[in-house]
Amino acid sequence: MHRPTEEGLEGYLEGTIETRLRREFERHLDACDQCRATVRSMKDQRYLISQLRAEEPIEPAPDFYARVIERIESQRYGSVWSLFLDPAFGRRLFYASVTLLVLLGTYLVSTEPVGPAHPRPESVFVAVERQSPPSTEIQRERDTILVNLATYPD
Repeated sequence: MHRPTEEGLEGYLEGTIETRLRREFERHLDACDQCRATVRSMKDQRYLISQLRAEEPIEPAPDFYARVIERIESQRYGSVWSLFLDPAFGRRLFYASVTLLVLLGTYLVSTEPVGPAHPRPESVFVAVERQSPPSTEIQRERDTILVNLATYPD
């Protein structure tokens, strides 16, 4: 669709377009087959849509509002606690609780320290006594280091 037709189409169809613009619009329609076909199809659609409009307002049946309110109230839960009585919710709650317990148990087992966290003094002394005495070569190296440190000039 061409620019003059795009800009003035609504005003032309409603009959609110200025006289000068209307003449230009109609001159363009006389020269352009594509825009003329577009305007003709818009007029046809406008007519069909206007035929769908009811001539007088439609009133609902006298008991319509009462039936709507009755249906809303029949679908309403009594309270928050009635949600727990729903079997589907109970199953979901059960499975969620079991899953949480499994996860917490796994966490506790995986993070538990292997040995005692704070060794008692008795176990420390036993561990010291069980250590094997250093070999003579290691002892000689320790003595050499001690002598070097003691004789080091300031």
